[in-house]
Amino acid sequence: MLLMSTGLNKSLCKKLCKHLIEAMEKNGNVFENESVSRTIELMLGLKNRKIYSLLVEKFFGSRLLELSQHPIANFAVQKLLLHCEDSEMVRIN
Repeated sequence: MLLMSTGLNKSLCKKLCKHLIEAMEKNGNVFENESVSRTIELMLGLKNRKIYSLLVEKFFGSRLLELSQHPIANFAVQKLLLHCEDSEMVRIN
């Protein structure tokens, strides 16, 4: 995450994020693990619209209300909303 925040190698960081998202997706409910949830929070703050959209698609979807009440996931939902640039990025159903 440091690579992206300092702008040293954005391409490498994007590849790493995509790989992490794929690995997390295979492991089931990511919000049961605090470390994984915090990693998602960090990725949401990268200011990368593609990574943000991928995270929304894979882990949040239409579950925002449910996740906002979860003891671990609620922090990721807060980050999701904090870094939402427009209503098209997150659709609440």
